[in-house]
Amino acid sequence: MKKKHPGRRILVLLPIGCFALIALILLVNWISMLLLGPRAAFTDRTDLYWEADLGTIPPGQEDPEPTRISDPIGTYTLPGVLSVEDAVEVDRGWIILDRRIGKLHFIDNQSGLKKSVGGEGPGPGELRHPVALTVGDSLLWVLNQRGRSLDRFSLQGEFQDRRDLRGGGCLVGLAEELHFLPQEGLISLRVCPATLPGPGTAFLERLGPDGTLTVEVALPLGERGSRKLHLLRQPTASASHGTLYLGTWDAPCIAVLPSAVGTTRGISHYRCLPDFERAKAPEAERSRIASRFQRLSDLGFLPVEVPERFPWFDKVFSISGGLVVRRILTEEERDLVLLSPGGLPQVSDRVFPANTFVGEETVLTSRDLLQGTEIQIYPNPWRRGSSRQ
Repeated sequence: MKKKHPGRRILVLLPIGCFALIALILLVNWISMLLLGPRAAFTDRTDLYWEADLGTIPPGQEDPEPTRISDPIGTYTLPGVLSVEDAVEVDRGWIILDRRIGKLHFIDNQSGLKKSVGGEGPGPGELRHPVALTVGDSLLWVLNQRGRSLDRFSLQGEFQDRRDLRGGGCLVGLAEELHFLPQEGLISLRVCPATLPGPGTAFLERLGPDGTLTVEVALPLGERGSRKLHLLRQPTASASHGTLYLGTWDAPCIAVLPSAVGTTRGISHYRCLPDFERAKAPEAERSRIASRFQRLSDLGFLPVEVPERFPWFDKVFSISGGLVVRRILTEEERDLVLLSPGGLPQVSDRVFPANTFVGEETVLTSRDLLQGTEIQIYPNPWRRGSSRQ
């Protein structure tokens, strides 16, 4: 039986049982706003608006330079890997987060799978519904239990501790990503339905040592006053050297938000994709997505908008040479675009699968095959010291 590809999140954005989940989250957040009122954690946050801060920024006009991607340095078929929810590069390899079985898989670029640790469950060292991972301060951090807890491991996979998370922009949110900023700490990206009804809000939140979430940046995902749920308007973020990067899949530009510790962040400038022609989303897929929410839409509680064309991108990676954007070509295909601070954008000459991750030195891709998950490792053409920079 073919496994469900994680890359299908582009068109299947919510899990089975989405009606109950949406209703529960909307209700809990609406009640929490009425009962709790404003929170102190909002005091120093940066408030952005999709229309003014992202949606009206035009794409770049420069023609991108093609970049040759070399053949993979390693190809491995791994029956014991059932999914690749997230991946992070470490010294001469990668750590893969396997959400389906709650494991961490350690991959060596030259030899393949070294070991797997953990397992599905609630106990120490076990993972249940993990959503993201990152490396910081020589430690491995995993956002676990749909973002309700944070697990700490050594870089060798030894479990150290778990902390429960609380506070932040809303009582119940959908955790998406986890990032690390030196001297600042961990930053999570969550999506919270903030009103009943409403399109929701993306929050970048700092994770405190005691598990408290403090809002750094808030971005409502709809136009002001809109009640539409934009199904393909999903946020993505990255972090590097004291700077946060925030964008949404359907906007061509990424906001750059630098900050010193203890100051409020603000947009300093943007990194914008070239003016590519976006692929058209299949009508059958758009109809299928809309039909999932038809009852709520017919009642007027949740008007749904499914764009005619694919979004620009669905993931951003920060490396020393700039931002690498995973651009959407079709439901299952991506290419990589480098947005460097001072040069022309560069686009890969190779098409990758939807589940592609970019590190400083290498690029990891995963595909679902009948015999297992195929992992391929490519050299990053924009790595430090590369002649392409």
